[in-house]
Amino acid sequence: MQENKDLRVHPLYLFTMAAMGLVFILISRNILLSMSIYFLLLSIFFINGLSPKKYFRLVLLALLFSFGFFILAQLYPAETLKDVMIYQWGFLKFYKESLKHGLQQWGKLFLLTSLSMSSGLVIDYTKILMSLMQRGRMPLKLGYPLILAMNSIALLREEMNRIKMISLHRRLPFLMRVFPFFPLLVFAIRHSQRGALALVTRGLSDSKTFYFNYETNRYDRFLLLFFLIVYFSLVGLNFFVLK
Repeated sequence: MQENKDLRVHPLYLFTMAAMGLVFILISRNILLSMSIYFLLLSIFFINGLSPKKYFRLVLLALLFSFGFFILAQLYPAETLKDVMIYQWGFLKFYKESLKHGLQQWGKLFLLTSLSMSSGLVIDYTKILMSLMQRGRMPLKLGYPLILAMNSIALLREEMNRIKMISLHRRLPFLMRVFPFFPLLVFAIRHSQRGALALVTRGLSDSKTFYFNYETNRYDRFLLLFFLIVYFSLVGLNFFVLK
């Protein structure tokens, strides 16, 4: 069994830390503590190959998405937040409490959105499933079909682009180019048949051996321990000190 040296941090630990960070940001009322756990996870993501260029693109999308919710919160504020109007721009009215609440929600939503999208770029879910199967935590009959299904998403996207390009060159009607449902259905059925045949011919069983080692190492466990210490320290500050 050959050790997989490409992993700086085990994907299973990355997934665990990202999930815990998202839960903390979701329930925390202190934006500074939320930003602390956010930048800690972000530094770990950069260590594991997150591209700064892709991250800044995600930041722009997250800002646009969260700003939309901020505007909606100002357009339709709760009655309890309509106290003192501090500014009016056309039909958009800004109340003191509504603006304060909207900015807090804007910051929280931005952190949640950008962190979740960043984690999706660095976490290899295929290796998580391989690790669970190698440890015996997941049956092979369940793990490999899940991997096949996840890898099919990219193939379906490529097939859809190919169908659109062919339809454009053949000058098919607009609706047939926009909604290529039937060709995609045929491709999905053929791909599932080929995938099932490949799983059967490989003779998957509980005695299967793995070429790569997907187990964790000391570096992974040390980083997870460090994260847990910081995480629960922030939890204590949030719920028991900074009430």
